[in-house]
Amino acid sequence: MKYKVFYSGEFLEFDTEVDKPPAIDAQVILQPQEDVGSEILTGKDYYVFRGGRWVGVDIFGLFDFLMTTGLVLFGRTIDAKVYADIVRQAQDDRTGGQLPWERNL
Repeated sequence: MKYKVFYSGEFLEFDTEVDKPPAIDAQVILQPQEDVGSEILTGKDYYVFRGGRWVGVDIFGLFDFLMTTGLVLFGRTIDAKVYADIVRQAQDDRTGGQLPWERNL
């Protein structure tokens, strides 16, 4: 499964079978989603790779995940315009529809 992680300076594409993305400054994750084609994860402090996909979690979700081991990407506060540009880039890159819990930016 290929997914993209958008950072404040660039976006990088990864394959979960072989790649480990940089953990710091993850702003948006674009990943395949069975029901609508793709989903955008954004606005979370932490993203963990659980059950074959990325999930956005709060601090307690991070603790839970770390206690059971795994891969974590950390978000970082950045300039609002840079963030909006990154989200727009992810939206332009996506396929399919939008999931109900994805917010419109």
